[in-house]
Amino acid sequence: MLYADDSGVLFSHQNSEVVSQRLGEAVASCKEWFTDNKLSVNVAKTGLILFGTPKKLSIIGDFEITINDDYSITSSESVKYLGVKLDNRLSWEEHALDVIKKATMRLHFLYRQASFLNFHCRKLLCTSLIQCLFDYASSSWYTGLSKTLKKRLQITQNKMCGYILSEGPRYHIGPEEVTGLSLMSVENRAKFIRINHAHKIFNNCTTPYLESNFNKTSSIHNRETRSRSVNFHIPKCKGAATSTFYFTAAVEWNALPSSITSIQSPSLLKSKLKNHLM
Repeated sequence: MLYADDSGVLFSHQNSEVVSQRLGEAVASCKEWFTDNKLSVNVAKTGLILFGTPKKLSIIGDFEITINDDYSITSSESVKYLGVKLDNRLSWEEHALDVIKKATMRLHFLYRQASFLNFHCRKLLCTSLIQCLFDYASSSWYTGLSKTLKKRLQITQNKMCGYILSEGPRYHIGPEEVTGLSLMSVENRAKFIRINHAHKIFNNCTTPYLESNFNKTSSIHNRETRSRSVNFHIPKCKGAATSTFYFTAAVEWNALPSSITSIQSPSLLKSKLKNHLM
């Protein structure tokens, strides 16, 4: 998995010893390529994490990989990749708490400058500095959060809206105030982003690795149904799989009225979808 200068190696197997061996071989191969091209592996920035259920992780205990007998890397309970904190249970708790912490710190800073800013500037700064924290990669992590963390995220956004409206920190902000600012709740905003991704996937305007995990209903069967031509096939899954992007995006897309799913223009879809969600 490559993104600019950030590289990630993924391997899946039920046996942790096989995972350790294969990952060690893969990283050793990467190290050889780096050496041949006069590069080096930054061990200090190299992380290792083993994903699994709490029960399986407790059985495995400590996990590490050895690279050419030179050095070893021990697994962590969480790592940060491309700005997102991943924990070994994929609960996304650490990332959500980090978002809340950063949003709160930035909001405290803006409160100190409030006397110099008008409504337009306050809203612009909040959407640029704080709302982006809720949005970033939310299609991956938001649906996997507990109800408690989702509520805390919404409370943080409500405080941001209170600042924009020049209200005190104890002033009650509800859905009406958020909508009045032409903003969506954290939950609806995450849904908005997922559906926009689904629109690009449905219209073949995204990368192949995303499209490969979505199948249109029309490609699965030929039964004539009213919504067949604009729907995704919903895979059979249970447990944590129901909170993944591949499942939730397909379900949410299928739940939309055909007047929205039949739209081809991305800009028109965003406008119609925002009105639909608000």
